[in-house]
Amino acid sequence: MKIYYHFTLLLILCISFSCQSDDDTMPVCDIPPTTLCEAPINFIPFIDTCFILPPEPSGGWFFKVDSFFFILPYFNLENKEEFLYNEHTSIVNKTFLININICSGEKKILLEDPIYGLVKPTWIHNNWIVFTDNMENLWKVKSNGDSLAQMTFEHQFRYPTPFPNNKLLVLKRDYPEMPNVYHSVVMNMDGEILDTLEQTVGISDYHNGKLAAVLSYEFFFRDLSTQEVTSIINLENTDHIFIYDIYWLDEVHLIWYDNIGMHKVHVETGELTTLISNCDNRSIFSISVSPELDGSVIFMERHYTLVSSTTLQPRRRIFKLDTNTGEQYEIDLSP
Repeated sequence: MKIYYHFTLLLILCISFSCQSDDDTMPVCDIPPTTLCEAPINFIPFIDTCFILPPEPSGGWFFKVDSFFFILPYFNLENKEEFLYNEHTSIVNKTFLININICSGEKKILLEDPIYGLVKPTWIHNNWIVFTDNMENLWKVKSNGDSLAQMTFEHQFRYPTPFPNNKLLVLKRDYPEMPNVYHSVVMNMDGEILDTLEQTVGISDYHNGKLAAVLSYEFFFRDLSTQEVTSIINLENTDHIFIYDIYWLDEVHLIWYDNIGMHKVHVETGELTTLISNCDNRSIFSISVSPELDGSVIFMERHYTLVSSTTLQPRRRIFKLDTNTGEQYEIDLSP
């Protein structure tokens, strides 16, 4: 009995000290895997449920409405425990832009029924969030939901990317004169164009003086201090099409998703590794990388379940993946 008493006391002390944090700092959550500090958000271990769908019925598939779904995650640039996502609730037919802290469990609705254009909301500097509306204008809103403001009015801007010194890198369309001609411009948070890059880049990501991008299936990065361009890999004439969401995963890898799945490439060797493969009933969409570049990724997965011979049930959920270990969890965001 005495042995059990000491063991219990030791366990209580371990739990108490492992969960302590300074008054002025945010408690550090190590989730997943599980810790002695229980997280308020449930992480559901991933189970691979890929299967081959039967041939499409003659009248096409009927899709059963999902009661709620979650899409477009994006990490806070300054806190890996916070991210944005969209929640759509079919019961009231509304969409909400939500900021969640998975360490505290706190959710904050920033916008109700936002109208987005081609890309997801992007967390920028100083707790600003920037997004493109369906008219190709840029908007900004604070991460607490305050100060919503329109930044541009010319119907020309896409793909806002965080850039040094509280600036944005944005793809500008020469509309209406040349609607298919684009330029990459540097913009401040008031929507003023400050500079134009010599080389146009589409989907891109900046880290530590290097701008990584993909253009016409060629992956490359530019050292902005020397303007030297390093080619990484060219995926033209391969099965990789519809390339989206390129990010620095760590100091030597880029990550993206496409029609095949989620991949990373070594920027020095060009070695390509597929992290998750799409399958007949499952596809990867919309990824975001931890601001600490520690290999953690959140992403949306669209999954179809066969309800009947003519009916599919879609599920769109947000997952967390450790690219170092392969551990994958669904983040339970259910209302």
